[in-house]
Amino acid sequence: MLRNSAVSILAALLLSVVPTTAHARDSAATSHVRTRLLNPADTVQIPIGTPIALLFVAAALIFLPSTFDIPG
Repeated sequence: MLRNSAVSILAALLLSVVPTTAHARDSAATSHVRTRLLNPADTVQIPIGTPIALLFVAAALIFLPSTFDIPG
């Protein structure tokens, strides 16, 4: 209930700040922000483990050539 009221207050503030003579690019950007404020459930969240796992994979690939010795 508190979240809904906070979202509606933010949306009302954002709507009151938008100028009436905005360019098409600006109005598209503000409409995107407005839809994200009004529909926060539509956002995609990345779990914290994914970037950490990718960091370890990158570190392993960097040091992988030094672990193998070429015979000869």
